Amino acid sequence: MPLTTEQQQNFEAFAARLGFQSGEHTSTLPMTGFKNEASSKKRVFSKDPSLATTPHKLVSIGNIDALKAAIGASNHENDEHITYPDPLNIEPNVKKRDLSMNQVQHLKRIAHAYIHGNSKKISESDKTLINNTLFPTTLAAYSEPDYTVKSGEILELHEGTVANYGVLTVEPGGEIRVLGDASMNCQVFIQQS
Repeated sequence: MPLTTEQQQNFEAFAARLGFQSGEHTSTLPMTGFKNEASSKKRVFSKDPSLATTPHKLVSIGNIDALKAAIGASNHENDEHITYPDPLNIEPNVKKRDLSMNQVQHLKRIAHAYIHGNSKKISESDKTLINNTLFPTTLAAYSEPDYTVKSGEILELHEGTVANYGVLTVEPGGEIRVLGDASMNCQVFIQQS
């Protein structure tokens, strides 16, 4: 299925935000250091090259607003699907090492709400705390104009990955798994039955 001009422009703009040059895609990147994807029925997208079966671009992200922009998230007017955790009410200049595991997990839930919901509903103090403790970070970026998850194949996105597709088709018996906080952008998604 060919993309409309607008869909093609959106696909290319998203790829550019992830650092891909015009005409450059995941399949054109060198396989050096990655598992051979042909040897498995699982295509793994991961920041960890020992897990990844497909090469990626590492994208440096300096703060939460840059992450929100990179994945194309906007402030949604209809944010019923978002749970906004209570503010942490912690000094925003504290270091990550000074936070408990529960506080870090709570902060990650706040960051998720900031990215996928209306960022204006998150306090400036929590935003500063997020930027001081969870950033800078990196994303593993993948971009393909067309991909088909074949019957019996698994497309697996791990934490810290972002995938961009023009057309993504999933055949009957094909599967997409998301393990952790990952993002996927498709201009056209086709689920065959």
